[in-house]
Amino acid sequence: MKVNSPDSYDFDIIQIAKLLLRKAWMIALCAVLAVVIGISCAFFFVTPKYSSSVMLYVNNRSTSASVEKIAAGLSSSDLSVAQSLVDTYIVILRTRTTLNEVIKKAGVDLSYEQVNEMISAESVNSTEVFSITVTSENPETAQLLAKTIGEVLPAKISSIVVGTSAKLVDNAIVNKKQVSPNYIICFIICFMAGAVLGCAIVIIRDITDDVIHSEDYLLQTFDAPVLAVIPNLSAESASSYMRRYATNSDDGKENV
Repeated sequence: MKVNSPDSYDFDIIQIAKLLLRKAWMIALCAVLAVVIGISCAFFFVTPKYSSSVMLYVNNRSTSASVEKIAAGLSSSDLSVAQSLVDTYIVILRTRTTLNEVIKKAGVDLSYEQVNEMISAESVNSTEVFSITVTSENPETAQLLAKTIGEVLPAKISSIVVGTSAKLVDNAIVNKKQVSPNYIICFIICFMAGAVLGCAIVIIRDITDDVIHSEDYLLQTFDAPVLAVIPNLSAESASSYMRRYATNSDDGKENV
């Protein structure tokens, strides 16, 4: 980076790349520290969550297809209608009446708002089959709510949407594998954030560094020639110089 004045800087991409390569150890250290802190916080302060899913198929007379049509494949209009129906079923699922019935039948001590936040639903490949996932801190609670939804929702849909029938495709099971926090995603995010922070620290330190390190710095920074350079003598070279100077001085006195 080239400093033209105290308030302006010229950024050279090649120089920045060289600077980052020289300070790669600092960037790697920041990335490692960010990963350690992030994973530790996720492990000690984030409550693990588990999920359980149930799949339903809802048939409607206006969109039901014959065996020949299924074999030939659904058209784009059929998929569009199926998707709109699934959206309708998800709205019915999230109603207060449906979820309160699920809570009562499951016998859980949860409010409608809590259960509503635990539920996610989406269609499977834009068909009339849709999946309902319940996420909870307790895997048994997630399975119980998902199973109860699979029992309550078909009758609720049939009573509201005329001419429909719902069938259970896949029942909910207890899943002991936690879905949150995801340590792989946490590692990637923390590593990238730490590396970016390390790069920012290196660049800012270089910009704010007002120490003259070499003649090239002066030539690139100021439009003036270098008239003289004071050598940077280490302690060893300075002591050697002083010994030579003392020896020469002694020799001169003896010759006088």
